[in-house]
Amino acid sequence: MWRKMGKRQRRELEDYISFAVLIVGLLFAAFIILAITRIQSGLIGIILALLAGALIVYWVKEAKKITREEFPSKISQKWTCDLIKEKDSIVIVAEVPGPESEVKVSLFGNKLEIKGGNNFVKIIKVGKAKEITNYSYNNGILNIRLRKLSISVGEKDPY
Repeated sequence: MWRKMGKRQRRELEDYISFAVLIVGLLFAAFIILAITRIQSGLIGIILALLAGALIVYWVKEAKKITREEFPSKISQKWTCDLIKEKDSIVIVAEVPGPESEVKVSLFGNKLEIKGGNNFVKIIKVGKAKEITNYSYNNGILNIRLRKLSISVGEKDPY
């Protein structure tokens, strides 16, 4: 179920879980502190209440850490992309989630758009004088070759 959710839905679920853990932790802390101060009045009660509060803060942080490990966020993962300049072409090698039928590459002006599975979309600036010669996808790795168009004398390469 987790993998079928979109980025926005996953983020909303993560926020809801974090909020729920925080609220439950705070209610539990309030209950413990109230119970301790009722039972032990005076300085010892305050010290025990502060100690209980510190322990509850620790356990709330641990609970959040466990939920992050249980429901890892795809949003926070780094995306890798290598851009290799050659004399008359540019090669881009990138990790893109599949399946192969969902991987699409488009060039719009000076931007290369890469689409993949799980609503994956990345845009790379490549300069204006380019066109896609070919691309291939194998085992999660996308290889794209862009050909530089000829530039007239006096113009600078925009890339």
